Amino acid sequence: MRRSDPMDHLVSISALNQGQASKVLNRVTDEHEIIILKNNQAKAVIISPDQFRSYAELAEICSVIVEEKLISEDQEQKIRALLKKTKLYTEE
Repeated sequence: MRRSDPMDHLVSISALNQGQASKVLNRVTDEHEIIILKNNQAKAVIISPDQFRSYAELAEICSVIVEEKLISEDQEQKIRALLKKTKLYTEE
């Protein structure tokens, strides 16, 4: 599976400040994610609600894999670190 080129999804914060927010949000529907740049640095990513739900579901699946010990200890640690970083799923 190949991801699209992130360079195709870049939008300057100035575009949002110049009244183009609606246009940018419409792009999210087609492109699934928009990377917002400030001073030529990636500062935020806007994703669609469907994309967010997919990420949350993926986090849930990963947490089950970790809890059920279906992977090696090294893989488990990597998944735990990623889950913690995403803040989409927390250990109880």
